Amino acid sequence: MTPRRLFPWIRTLKFKVVAMSVGTAVLAAVASTQLALTTTQADLKRLVLENERDDSERMAVMLASKLGTLKLTLESVAQKVTATELKDPGAMTRVLVEQRVLAVMFDAVFAADRNGNMIARAQQGMSRAELLNIADREYFQQALQSDNPVVSEALTGRVSGAPSLIVAAPVFGPGGRSIGVVAGVVALRSARLFSNLDGVKQDDGSRILVVSRNGLLLAHTSTDRVLGNAVDEPGLAVEFARWREAGSAVGSQGTAVLSDGYLVSMTSIPTSDWVLVKITPEASALAPVATARRTAWHAAVAAGLAAALLSGLFAWHLTRPISRLRARAQYLLTDQAEAEDAWPHASGEVGELAQAFEQVVAQRRARQLETDALLRQLGAVLDHADVGIALTRDGRFELVSQQFCCVFQDDRANFLGKSIRTIYASGHAHGATSEQAQLALLEQDTFDGEFELMRGNGQQFWARVRGRAVAPGDSSQGTIWTVEDVTEIREKRERLLRTNEELAELNQKLAAAQEQLVQSEKLASIGQLAAGVAHEINNPVGFISSNIKTLDKYLVDVFRLLAACEECELHQDASPAAGRLAALRAEVELDYLKEDIPALMDETRGGLERVRKIVQDLKDFSHVDAHHQWEWADLHKGIDSTLNIVNSEIKYRAEVVKAYGVLPEVLCLPFELNQVFMNLLVNAAHAVTQERGTVTIRTGAGNGHVWVEVEDNGCGIPADNLRRIFDPFFTTKPVGKGTGLGLSLSYGIVKKHGGRIDVDSEVGRGTRFRVTIPIEQPREEG
Repeated sequence: MTPRRLFPWIRTLKFKVVAMSVGTAVLAAVASTQLALTTTQADLKRLVLENERDDSERMAVMLASKLGTLKLTLESVAQKVTATELKDPGAMTRVLVEQRVLAVMFDAVFAADRNGNMIARAQQGMSRAELLNIADREYFQQALQSDNPVVSEALTGRVSGAPSLIVAAPVFGPGGRSIGVVAGVVALRSARLFSNLDGVKQDDGSRILVVSRNGLLLAHTSTDRVLGNAVDEPGLAVEFARWREAGSAVGSQGTAVLSDGYLVSMTSIPTSDWVLVKITPEASALAPVATARRTAWHAAVAAGLAAALLSGLFAWHLTRPISRLRARAQYLLTDQAEAEDAWPHASGEVGELAQAFEQVVAQRRARQLETDALLRQLGAVLDHADVGIALTRDGRFELVSQQFCCVFQDDRANFLGKSIRTIYASGHAHGATSEQAQLALLEQDTFDGEFELMRGNGQQFWARVRGRAVAPGDSSQGTIWTVEDVTEIREKRERLLRTNEELAELNQKLAAAQEQLVQSEKLASIGQLAAGVAHEINNPVGFISSNIKTLDKYLVDVFRLLAACEECELHQDASPAAGRLAALRAEVELDYLKEDIPALMDETRGGLERVRKIVQDLKDFSHVDAHHQWEWADLHKGIDSTLNIVNSEIKYRAEVVKAYGVLPEVLCLPFELNQVFMNLLVNAAHAVTQERGTVTIRTGAGNGHVWVEVEDNGCGIPADNLRRIFDPFFTTKPVGKGTGLGLSLSYGIVKKHGGRIDVDSEVGRGTRFRVTIPIEQPREEG
């Protein structure tokens, strides 16, 4: 929300006049304050820099004094050491330990002969055994060549491994020749040399450093920065580089400058090659200047407020009539009661405006009365409508009918001026419906749909919502909506749809059952026909078989007679009759006939036996004599008879492999189980796609059940079809090649026996069906 809506009075003329007066007074105070600060700020900065430089100079003198004390102390000890003591480690150790001042001022002390070999070493008043050779140390060579103590560059101690400084004083022998040194070790991270830096680290972020000429940090407020590079120190890089370019010359008075956001002061430490550096953040260093500036601004603000108050009071008095006129005019745009104050009566433009506003108010009252009458009439019409009606504009309710409130079970006051989001269960539902309605209104100026809305008590219901724009093409004029509760209608519609679906499913089941019944009747008729044909064939086969047996006996007698004739022929003379008989025997090939006739009789008996077996298998398969009654049967016999019946379907496609187990007799309906075996065997043969496949039949028993497996190595069944293979009329065979009832009927027969059919198939590998049934049926079914 903008500031003008939050504070509408900022747009008034009175406020503008008062604000201008106040602003003028404040600007005058600010200008005078800024002028005063500009003239004094430079002087304040100069004073700060001078104070910082003086502090650095005093601290440098203190460090020089302490360094001189270390040198004098060590020089006085060296002067007392004799050549004899320097050669005696025990004597030299006593000298170093007994001089208590050395333990106070140094971290460690040692003595070395002219060759750099340590004679003795002490630390904190205690003798130490670590004795090294220091002949390669530069400070050692300088001390031997000098008459005065020397201070080494910063180095890392060979024993302690810590950054240190070495103060070395020469020991003179007879004739004034240097015969060794006495040296003291000062750890740079200890407080022995730079103890006056301990209290420097303050909350203002100041840092005091001791830097050698080559930029090595010898001392630092933070000890972990010791032996670091001065160039890497924040705030010092620019000034340190400028100092080195100028020849590293720092006067005894030192310098103090503002550089890179810091105040940097640099002062040389007398009697040394070191520089004392103090780095302070510019904001902290110039804090006094900022304090003075704030004080000046506080004074300016106080003066400006006083001037603003006086000018504001004067301007408020001058613009008071305008404020009264504005307050009265606001009632033209609100529904508030008539103001108690009268219109201001003044001369000039204010008086003319007051008269014009009085006339506008009178006209407004008259029109308001007319509008109220029209709204009452429209409300009466809406309240008598059978559907809920609402007028919305900019996503909010402006008018709702009584029936609309009844549909949503809520008061009218809870709708007027509220967002239409309140009638939806979620923001997502509101957004989706609003988008759909807006598109329809833009394209057709009308909208019609059913949506799930929410009553005032949170209950959801289905409503038919229709909408029409008040002014087609102009959404700013609003939209008229009608709402009708269709929850009950939808429930009836859904119940009707469910009922229709159930009836369709029932009709499908009835059609399947009818088709199965017709198929069963057909199979029963075929079985009766097969049994009749078998009976008719069985009669002539019976007497043919009887005649063959009689003929066989007759042939035995004939062959006996022929054998006797041949024997008589051997004893006859060569008469014409004997010659003719021999010629006739050769002509009819009597010897061959005696050999071939028995073979022909054997083949004839084999053919008759095969016909008899086929007839018997037809009778066993149809099982007409059983009259579809439960009986104990041998499943192996039923499988074999079924194989004989469907032999023509299998023998040209696959080889049948029998892997029979031991099966007991089963209480079953043999005729119907033979139908199951026939369907599985025919399907297995038809599934073989290669030139010649294999159909394997396995049987077994266990746990009160028997099972029969029919497995082929054919094309397999796709996974999508496995779920439907037992559905009635489902088949993958071409039209006219299959009814789709074989497996469905088999499934029903097995279920009737209280068993199940399991299938395992893989495309390209083959399919295995297993039929499992109980050996004995439950008593109520047996």
